Amino acid sequence: MLIIYNNPETTSMRLRRFCISISLIFSVLAVCSQESRREFKVNFRAGSADVETSYANNARHIYDIISYINDINADSSTEIVGVDFYGSASPEGSYQLNRDLARRRLSAVEDIVKRHVTLPEGVIHRDDSYIPWNELHDIVVASDFKDAGEVLKIINRKPALVPYVNGTTIDERVVMLRKLNNGDTWKQIKPFFDNLRSAGLVIVTAQKPVTDNRPVKQVSVNEAAVTENVRVVEHRVDTVYVIQQYQGAPVVQNNNDDNPKEIIPQGHIKTNALAWGFLVANLGIEFDVARHFSVSIPVYYSGQNFFKYQIKFRILQILPEVRYWFTPDNNGFFIGAHVGGASYNFAFDGPYRYQDHDRRTPAWGGGGTVGYRFNISHNWRLEFAVGAGAYRTHYDIIENVPDGLRVGQVKKTYLGFDKLAISFCYRFNLRKGGTR
Repeated sequence: MLIIYNNPETTSMRLRRFCISISLIFSVLAVCSQESRREFKVNFRAGSADVETSYANNARHIYDIISYINDINADSSTEIVGVDFYGSASPEGSYQLNRDLARRRLSAVEDIVKRHVTLPEGVIHRDDSYIPWNELHDIVVASDFKDAGEVLKIINRKPALVPYVNGTTIDERVVMLRKLNNGDTWKQIKPFFDNLRSAGLVIVTAQKPVTDNRPVKQVSVNEAAVTENVRVVEHRVDTVYVIQQYQGAPVVQNNNDDNPKEIIPQGHIKTNALAWGFLVANLGIEFDVARHFSVSIPVYYSGQNFFKYQIKFRILQILPEVRYWFTPDNNGFFIGAHVGGASYNFAFDGPYRYQDHDRRTPAWGGGGTVGYRFNISHNWRLEFAVGAGAYRTHYDIIENVPDGLRVGQVKKTYLGFDKLAISFCYRFNLRKGGTR
């Protein structure tokens, strides 16, 4: 005969633990059943952190975000308990550059939302999730191209960073994908990247608790302990707002992501429309050399008279400038410092014309600029700028007739405006294959 001896105290403790576990499970299920989540997503062009309402139905997505939050705020029975903003980039370029791009996309969406609606304090969370490898995994699984299996093996590898260019790093999986089948596979999966260049938010809502005015029930010590445990679990569930973390984002130790060393390689080719109004041909090029900083080099030239000899504005000028932008994407307001030199020959239908001395004494000097630039399309921007400075001049005064005689010369310092521009700027990306 087999006799099983049960310790009464042990059985009681196990039963108690079982009851507590069941209570905790039901409490968690009750909390979760009262919450709902809704995700909104905005898409971006390659290499851009500008929210374009005309791209990928973004106008409708933004309208849906604003309308949904306004509806929740107007509902007395529902409250927003979590707002999780996220941003991501496609797997091209360095880790530092793409992480920065993901953060700027997140900030762009967050700024738009906050300009239109009010969000409760303390419920906002941010996830600049870099590259959404899990989303790329799902897209590849749903596709039918022949190398899908090899791509999935690489995507599922353990993330690791390897050296890249200019002291930056890159996810090893990107390198492997680029090399797969001599680059042919990379060309096949690049169309998938459009869905990865995004930012958005997950809004978590819950029913507002119903106030219970019934008398508080007196409970025993043990029952109070169980209740307290349940409250702790409820609190944790209520404050940990679930947003699917993109899997595989590599962790970089001692990496200062707030100040990435890599320069965002963008440039502009531009021309000043006001100068063309004076028949002065001009062309400028500008490079972003760092966040908040760029270098602009415009050249102006005119060798023609204004319809007759007595009126002319002939000039050859170069005006290199260093600019400081008040936003990290080098757009919006800026201030600049420039130096310049100009050879000139001016006449205004009067008795004299004014030309740099012996045609080899240009005016030299420099000054400051203030301006503003904004987008008018994906690649085109419009820029307004005004500048003033000081220039040392040495010019001849010559009779304003063909082969006129020189009647004098002047040396003086010019103080005043030296720039007035309304420029059309074409933006381009200098990175080879630089779509992200």
